[in-house]
Amino acid sequence: HRGADLSYGRIEIDGLRFSYPGSDRPALTQIDLALPAGTCTALVGPSGAGKSTLARIAVGLRRATAGHVVVLGTRDPRLATVAGRVGLVVQNPLRQLLAGTVEREITIGLRGLDDGDARARLENALGRFDLAALRDRHPLSLSEGQRRRVTLAAALARRPELLVLDEPTLAQDEAQRAALVALVRELAAGGAAILAITHDREFANDACDRVVTMRAGRTVSDLPLAGEPSAVRSLSAAGVPLADVPATVRELAGRGILVAARTVDNLVAAMR
Repeated sequence: HRGADLSYGRIEIDGLRFSYPGSDRPALTQIDLALPAGTCTALVGPSGAGKSTLARIAVGLRRATAGHVVVLGTRDPRLATVAGRVGLVVQNPLRQLLAGTVEREITIGLRGLDDGDARARLENALGRFDLAALRDRHPLSLSEGQRRRVTLAAALARRPELLVLDEPTLAQDEAQRAALVALVRELAAGGAAILAITHDREFANDACDRVVTMRAGRTVSDLPLAGEPSAVRSLSAAGVPLADVPATVRELAGRGILVAARTVDNLVAAMR
């Protein structure tokens, strides 16, 4: 593991601005963001805030108009310079699926690896995302939830140092969501930096270490996702939607009962 190396999987963005060609106003006006290795950050905010644009800059699909952007040690990266080290899963999987079968879709990102390693990673990805029975199917013949799992499997099979997920829990059932939470935590423990654009407050609470809020092209808050009442009050004051357990912590604090809890098990133990 290289999780102790803080340069591994890191993003540093300061004063980022971005404008689309032909637009008379910027899409991003003031973005400040750091993603240390070994962390998962939830990126939240209303539609149109610029979250997906920021995600594309983070993986080198677009370049900033102004500001300081360093991704995996590369200043102002282009995709070609970081492609083997980053993973991106977009909100609409139809924009990302390229191959004629599920198996080929996953193996696209494994080119250049030793044959045995590539085969092991393929089989692991098929198993982790419940895709083994679908390996010979065309991705476009699958359901929306299955297609999303294919894009996740393809992005994660190469074990990226930086992973950007855009609404990863859409069309997933509770079991698949729980499996994704576990996988994200596993990747972070291994040293990856993960940015998850999400409206799923439970996923943010369960999978992420902190939450960054965007509005109108700006980052307006950056707060830890902790179970202490003071941290929950800060999240609430910043307009971050609270998951069930933090919302319960806030409600209890309002009644004079101070408990620190991030999970249901934490909450039950604290109340005993």
